[in-house]
Amino acid sequence: MSFIPKLYIYTCCPFCIRVQLIASVKNYQLKEIVFPYHDEQNPIKMIGTKQVPILEYSKNKFMAESLEIVKFIDNYDKNSILKPPNLNKTELNDWFQSTMLIRNKLITPRLINANLLEFQDQKSIDYLINKKKNYIGSIDDCLKESSILIDQIHKDLNELEKLIDCETCVNKLDNNNN
Repeated sequence: MSFIPKLYIYTCCPFCIRVQLIASVKNYQLKEIVFPYHDEQNPIKMIGTKQVPILEYSKNKFMAESLEIVKFIDNYDKNSILKPPNLNKTELNDWFQSTMLIRNKLITPRLINANLLEFQDQKSIDYLINKKKNYIGSIDDCLKESSILIDQIHKDLNELEKLIDCETCVNKLDNNNN
């Protein structure tokens, strides 16, 4: 019996979703395993740090960093479907960084009640709250600020639209690379 790669994830992690997407498109067979959010020991044992996604591509051989995993999966069959980016993403990265606190204040309190596999026990919920409180403040305060934060993220999303919906932006194909 051959080894089936394992992808260790959190279901709420956009970097994990990035890997799941390419695995699905490429029909790359793998087994997904959701870590409890409070589990530091297993990821550290695998890759030396607490982060996901982690791909176990061979018995006890691990790979981290979502873009590296995406590249690995895209090339596993020697038939890459991804093209290298051909645009300067500085403006997108700036937008992403400038909205990070607002996005975290909106998302984090809602993860607790979203019935996600990584938050099925109180240890994981407490771990999330304690880990994020120095960055976002209290969960209750974030929830109280929701209407203000939502108004701000709407404005920010309007700015994002200008970055991704133009002739030279991420939603347009380079006519030379079709």
